[in-house]
Amino acid sequence: MNDSIESTIRFADSFLPHFEKAIRETAYEPGGIFFSEILFARAAIGDDSPKRIVESGRARGLSTGLLSRLFPDTEIISIEVIKESAEALYAEKQLENVENVTLLYGDANDILPKIVQQSDVVLIDGPKRVPALELALRVLSSQEISGIFIHDCYKGQALRIFLDRLVPGVFYSDHPDFVDGFRHLDEAIWRNKRSAQQDACYGTSAGRSYGPTLACLPLTRGVDYEAILADLRRSLRGYKWKRSLSKRLPFVPELPPL
Repeated sequence: MNDSIESTIRFADSFLPHFEKAIRETAYEPGGIFFSEILFARAAIGDDSPKRIVESGRARGLSTGLLSRLFPDTEIISIEVIKESAEALYAEKQLENVENVTLLYGDANDILPKIVQQSDVVLIDGPKRVPALELALRVLSSQEISGIFIHDCYKGQALRIFLDRLVPGVFYSDHPDFVDGFRHLDEAIWRNKRSAQQDACYGTSAGRSYGPTLACLPLTRGVDYEAILADLRRSLRGYKWKRSLSKRLPFVPELPPL
């Protein structure tokens, strides 16, 4: 995998014509991952296609289908928590004839650490918020995978605060240089969601992100992810206490939810 935003942008530039061809007939699904974010994931993975990509959180299957097309020789294993939802049934219909996709159901917190294998790439789009980071660190602690992506990491969240504070090497799809180069891929999305003038709307007054934002956590050799996980869990206890205090005392700054 590419281990920096600079190398990811270089790959995205060279891969862009192929990517635009691959998504030409693809309609955006409401609530799905942005096209520029999928390009970010493809570019961060780089030249060496993984044997498997394990995805948790499938919704209507937009990212699943795009990953299967961008990595035709890679097995895509996709986990969704609820089997009988309208979104799950829709995704099954869309993906029923895609040979390199396997659909699983259940809690990714239980399933993902059990099935992940060495050199896999993981995309976490459920669970959300800080539990997504906890799951990512559990996987990184137990298996030498290539790297992990976490979706919905826009600025102003507790998740983003902990990522920046604890995880070495993390980088994001809302990097200004990446956004400048590839935001045009999302024009149809913004026409359906809101005006283009409001497209940097994710986050809080502490900082705005372009789109929901995908975080890349490449495997960094020599990093003790088990220690980072323990640090996260210790930090969470203090964070919860401070957040509770902020709700009772008006002069204590309010912290974003976990």
